[in-house]
Amino acid sequence: MKILASFIKVNLILLIFLAGLGLCQEAIVAEGQAPIIMGHVRDAYCQALNKAMEDAVNQALLLVLPKPNKSIIENAKDFIKSYNILQQNCTNFYKVQIEARIDWEKLAKDLSKRDILFTGDGEGIILLFKAPSSDIDIKPQIFPILERFFLIFGLRPVTSKVEEEKILDYAYNSGIPLVFVFSLKIASVMGGWRITGKGKLMETLHKRVIAEIIEKRSVINHERGGIDALTISAQELTHHLVMRLSSPLQSWLKKQKKKIHKVILRVLDVHTYSDVFSLLKEFSEIAGMRHICLCEVSPGEVAYEGYYSNPISYLLNELATHGFLIDGIKRKQIFIHR
Repeated sequence: MKILASFIKVNLILLIFLAGLGLCQEAIVAEGQAPIIMGHVRDAYCQALNKAMEDAVNQALLLVLPKPNKSIIENAKDFIKSYNILQQNCTNFYKVQIEARIDWEKLAKDLSKRDILFTGDGEGIILLFKAPSSDIDIKPQIFPILERFFLIFGLRPVTSKVEEEKILDYAYNSGIPLVFVFSLKIASVMGGWRITGKGKLMETLHKRVIAEIIEKRSVINHERGGIDALTISAQELTHHLVMRLSSPLQSWLKKQKKKIHKVILRVLDVHTYSDVFSLLKEFSEIAGMRHICLCEVSPGEVAYEGYYSNPISYLLNELATHGFLIDGIKRKQIFIHR
């Protein structure tokens, strides 16, 4: 009872979590099984493993799609970087449980290519999570849903220790176009709890709210399984909330893709071929930069031409974070040096 009482406290603490591209959000636990026919155990194992991979990709797709997409699931192997076998056993069936690491970037590009989703190009997004303080840590069950949702949209979650009231300015100055704030509140009611989840997606350039969504759930407390029921309801609430976020996020990404800028980066004080190609690689890794190539080399100056899918102000901020000083801007040309 002490644990349950602690769990329904309403005071909040601010938690900013890393949602980068590490194992925790790439890995999905999935299962598969296949019948063992005429003693062919190896064949059953391979079939069960394939079904487990399909299950992993299907779990990822259900974050954004109401129904499974068979054409993508049939090619599940293409979207799995690696996997570990957690459990396996065989009787009349061979059963496999795996931890599969999803290639979120590849999956996002495939969804975009098939016109299933409008996805980003690795743009950053800061995730801000407000959770009830308690003796029970609900974070591991909730936060991966948020991480994976934005990864499948081709976005790049990042972390920061900046205070909430300063986060939009910080994100803008860091060249990060989006911030998502998610809060979870749990209130005690007769016979159980009421959970309220609120998600707010914001654009940092104009400091405007793109979407604000609220979801509510009621949970009946049983003598056994009360905590489990609460956790499952919180997961379902989070899932439904991000599903509702899908449409406004796609609309924003679609508008961004229409705002593609042709840019020429003129870099001064470049004197070696090693630096020329090192800069080309560095510029190609900037989120939102496409088809960048070397277009001009002259003594002490190199020009690179490409297309940028975010506002130019974000590009200037990105260049600053890479250590470049802006010397000037003239039409499509940006003059920089280190």
